[in-house]
Amino acid sequence: MSLVDVIRDLMPSPRQKEGEVVPVNVSDGQPAGLDRDTASIVMRLVQEKVAESDTSRRWQLQRVRKARDYYYGKQWQIWSVDRQMYIPLSDVPSSAYGLDDQTAEDDDPVYSWNLYRATGEFISSVISGGPPTVRFFPADANNTMDVATAKAANDIVEVFHRTNNIDNLLSQEAYYLYNDGFYAAYVRHVIDKQRFGERDEPVMGEVEKEIAPDLYVCPSCGGGYPVPECQRCQRPLGPESFIPRQTEMVQEQVDVKKVPNGNEVVDLYGALEVRLPPEARDVQEAAYLILAQEVDPAYLKALYPDKEEEIGTNTGGIGLAEERTSRTMQQTASWMAGPFSGLDDKAGRATYTRAWIRPSVFYRLPKDKREALLERYPDGGFFAFAGDVLLEERNESMDDFWVVCFATPGEGSMRPSLGDVMLDVQDALNDLLDVEMQNARHSVPMVFVDTQSIDKDEIRQSRVRGGQMYPVKRVTGDAIGSQFWESTPAGSNPQAVGLRQEVFGNITQYLTGTLPGLTGQSDPNLKTAKAYAQAREQAMGRIAVVWRQMKEAHAKMALLAVRHFISNRKGDTAFAQMTPAGFRNKTIKYEDLQGQIIAYPESDEAYPVSASDKREQLNQLLMTGNPVLAGAVTSIENFDYYKSVQGLEGLKLPGEAARNKQYKEIEILLAQQPQQQEIPPQPQMDPNTGGPLIDPMTGQPAMTQPQTIELPSYPIEQMTDDHMTEFQACQAWLNSDEGWEAKQKNPMGHRNIVLHAQEHFKAMQAMQPQGGAPQ
Repeated sequence: MSLVDVIRDLMPSPRQKEGEVVPVNVSDGQPAGLDRDTASIVMRLVQEKVAESDTSRRWQLQRVRKARDYYYGKQWQIWSVDRQMYIPLSDVPSSAYGLDDQTAEDDDPVYSWNLYRATGEFISSVISGGPPTVRFFPADANNTMDVATAKAANDIVEVFHRTNNIDNLLSQEAYYLYNDGFYAAYVRHVIDKQRFGERDEPVMGEVEKEIAPDLYVCPSCGGGYPVPECQRCQRPLGPESFIPRQTEMVQEQVDVKKVPNGNEVVDLYGALEVRLPPEARDVQEAAYLILAQEVDPAYLKALYPDKEEEIGTNTGGIGLAEERTSRTMQQTASWMAGPFSGLDDKAGRATYTRAWIRPSVFYRLPKDKREALLERYPDGGFFAFAGDVLLEERNESMDDFWVVCFATPGEGSMRPSLGDVMLDVQDALNDLLDVEMQNARHSVPMVFVDTQSIDKDEIRQSRVRGGQMYPVKRVTGDAIGSQFWESTPAGSNPQAVGLRQEVFGNITQYLTGTLPGLTGQSDPNLKTAKAYAQAREQAMGRIAVVWRQMKEAHAKMALLAVRHFISNRKGDTAFAQMTPAGFRNKTIKYEDLQGQIIAYPESDEAYPVSASDKREQLNQLLMTGNPVLAGAVTSIENFDYYKSVQGLEGLKLPGEAARNKQYKEIEILLAQQPQQQEIPPQPQMDPNTGGPLIDPMTGQPAMTQPQTIELPSYPIEQMTDDHMTEFQACQAWLNSDEGWEAKQKNPMGHRNIVLHAQEHFKAMQAMQPQGGAPQ
């Protein structure tokens, strides 16, 4: 085997049809080409490092699995230490608790009133009301490139939110924060034909291009001709005068190929899929980050065709066996299964593990082995496994791809979730309700009769009819009623009922912060709208703690998305945008993406502002009676915002059609230049006589000088235009950032719009009544 063959075996083969069959994550890191022995060393290194926290990981799995099952209503379970999983109470013999199994009433239904999920949905509806606002700042305000990149970053984030459906993303974030205590966001550039389509891309190649044709050069006059005769000297030219054609190889487009598109994507994962060191308070402090999933082996074979022979139903690798069990139970929707119901077979799945480790972890190895790995992975190592089979490795830092958001402040990565405090409350509520249901089921009174007086078999077989009479034999002289005795029905415990009501109300609200004002309920003690608003602000104070964590996480995600966008674009990028003038493409210029930026969350955003909050604020501005505030709410610039907040998309506001028409005209004017119109000389008029002014030198009528005036390339309509509204639309555009930018980069188009606005202004002045309006 040659040296070339050895090197080829060490390097992973290129993926075929990248992004066409399965999505492919893009990274700038280059494969280091590990041999099998080094790969085994890395595998053991990661396993040993992760295994140090197996005990705390088991505690975390137990709590998170309980939270997720409770969320879906599977609440009558008990933790089995032997199986390391929750099992139904029906699987636990009663004798384990000193009871007789034969007396157990298995046919009695078990109910659970899912207060845990209801409370979680209250909290989720608040923190997922809208995406946090992210502000981008230039690293250097005096650097024009940094300023341009900061402005372009806002457009990039808009595309990022659109691609990833930001509303659904927020709901998923709330789910993980309530049940798992944190979520991890994996931000990267993904090439995926099935999701993003494909584009035409030119294929460049070396093409022979002729510089000069075959020529005969005349030695006398120096002229060159394609035939062996000088056209000027009329003399024949021999072979010695011949110069063959000259060519060179140049790069030209030789073909067009279809290439899958890519975009910035974020996926969220919870505690069952992502594992961090217990001591890590953030990604920056994490020595490793493990992402594990159960996938179809066919997916991995399509993603890594060079490893197809080695990929199977691999289940080993990094982490605990209980982690795989926990994930598969969630994937098979075990919360829907009954005590003895089967689940989908997940034995045919491979555990797909991706591990990011920092260079500091290599210092656990001897110096000779450590130095080689530090040289290969200066930023950190990324390793992908199918079970224990190494699929891919490269130099890559987890800081470039991962953001972690915790529900609550705390030490380390294993913190309580938002709903953790409700787990014990739900257990207490289930016990209280179970006692009440048992009382209800067993409270039907029993009737005891004297068999000598009543034939119970005859009564049981008879048909009950109105006025039916039954013969009774009196054994004694006592009244017939004395032969019957009815047991006293069981009643509810007033203290238990009161405690249940407290659990449903005040206790839950106090523990979670879901006060009545937060959930839209009123308080009988609140008599004014201002008092109600203050109560709501106080209720939102508890939620603001987690909201601040989410704001910071979204700022980091937005910054990562912008960085991946910049590193994976080689030219201008256009995306569709809805404007008052209709759909139009907005271009993110590649030259504006070369600066340095910083992202910060909006500091004044105390909590997410829902649509109802915005609607209430707008209505309050309208009710102030201040014409300035009321005018701002319904100005032509805020037509679309006002209608969307009020839920009046189908309503046509006065002047809206004229505004939209003017914005369309602005686009036409931007693409054109002002027109020049010549004004010929005109006779001058004598102000005293009203007749033509005579030039005393010539005795002829005096004439004005010829003039050249500027007119807009798109004229106004004197009779049909709404001059007031269209002038205001021009004025608003000229004062906007877009207008200022056009003035710098397209001064003639900007001038064209100014002239158009002046024409509308003149028409407005002409329509004003002379001398004022009549009284």
